[in-house]
Amino acid sequence: MNLDRHKLERILADEVERARAAFEAAKATFVTVTSDVPSSIPQPDGSFRLERAGHDFRTTIEEYSQVLHEFNNFIIDGTVPDRLQQLAPKP
Repeated sequence: MNLDRHKLERILADEVERARAAFEAAKATFVTVTSDVPSSIPQPDGSFRLERAGHDFRTTIEEYSQVLHEFNNFIIDGTVPDRLQQLAPKP
């Protein structure tokens, strides 16, 4: 299946938006969890919550960064990410 440039751009832009939304949600959770630890010494279950929120925050920012990088490369250079090569139009 070959998609034109506009459709590939739309796929990548949608991925950027989904990753941004996931990052914003993880960031909000991280801020909430860290603000629940006023003394900077988390309770035993709070420690797990803090660790999980930190992990989710890091994971989502890495994903957001990756898809944003792919989107920018596509827009600037026309580089189609490897995972979408089979959808790209053949020259």
